[in-house]
Amino acid sequence: MSYLNRGAMIAGLAFVLASSAFGQARLIGYGVYSCGTFLRSQSSGENVRSYEIWAQGYLSAANFEKGLGDGSGVSLENWDGIWILIENYCRENPLELFATSVAITALELRRRAGE
Repeated sequence: MSYLNRGAMIAGLAFVLASSAFGQARLIGYGVYSCGTFLRSQSSGENVRSYEIWAQGYLSAANFEKGLGDGSGVSLENWDGIWILIENYCRENPLELFATSVAITALELRRRAGE
């Protein structure tokens, strides 16, 4: 695992733990930018992979936190489909944080999995 991927996962895990433990979240990394900023980055091709890595780290950490690392949680195998959910939320809500789009996607994946 590259240092960038590991860093994104740690940042996502810190967000989930802060959210669970203290009732409010502290963000770091690409999650702090608005969906509109994300969409502009996507159009210009700048930093798109960084947003994607941040989202993967967040969703992986959410799975880890929910199942405490026991392998449970929602499947993240269909990444292209998951990414489309994130993009669609951002298109509909450009003023929201990118982190909100990923968190809403996590909730939707859990809903679809029957959790």
